[in-house]
Amino acid sequence: MYIIRLRPFLVWIGIALALGLVSGGIALGGLDFYTSLHLPAGSPPAALFPAAWAVFPLLLGVSAYFLWAGDPRQKKHSLFLIAAQFAARFLGPVFFFRCEWIFLSLLWLALVWIVTAALISSALHTSRIAAYLQIPYLLWITYLGYVNCCIFLGN
Repeated sequence: MYIIRLRPFLVWIGIALALGLVSGGIALGGLDFYTSLHLPAGSPPAALFPAAWAVFPLLLGVSAYFLWAGDPRQKKHSLFLIAAQFAARFLGPVFFFRCEWIFLSLLWLALVWIVTAALISSALHTSRIAAYLQIPYLLWITYLGYVNCCIFLGN
């Protein structure tokens, strides 16, 4: 059973949500760019992205807390991967929606996928909860990789 220390828990969630919402806020103006593209079958509606920019950082914040509160021997490595996730997730929407860099965004998604898979693998040794909370994001960016690749090839 986990005993959650409320203050650090809320701090980690606050950091993650702040980064997600700032990034999403910057990228929000690019939703018109997204809707102007020739989108492949199964593309998410533009209205889904702001929700993703809130939900997935929330899950990352919870994971960050459990990794921070976990095994001290794994903490340094886990927190490095969390920091890499914060940076990668902040820049991804900005690159695609605001900067309109489709190909760079595709490459960036591959990097984010690798970092997310590494985080899940590392977290399994420290906190299974933290690892499991990142699986939906890994599936989401896998899906976005398909969409982004089709957009790159079709536009």
